[in-house]
Amino acid sequence: MNHANVLKRAWETLWRYRVLWIFGVIVALTATSGTSGYWGGGGDGGHDYFGHAQGGSR
Repeated sequence: MNHANVLKRAWETLWRYRVLWIFGVIVALTATSGTSGYWGGGGDGGHDYFGHAQGGSR
């Protein structure tokens, strides 16, 4: 595996699809910190998304 060729191709792809940079920036700016939703605290009573109790020893 030639690392130089891989990096060269990645750089060419990066420049070819510059329009995707806009979408990436929008996603990065609008992404939540994860404090609520499936995995976050948000008053879930100490249980994770699947209903398992969090904390304690196993």
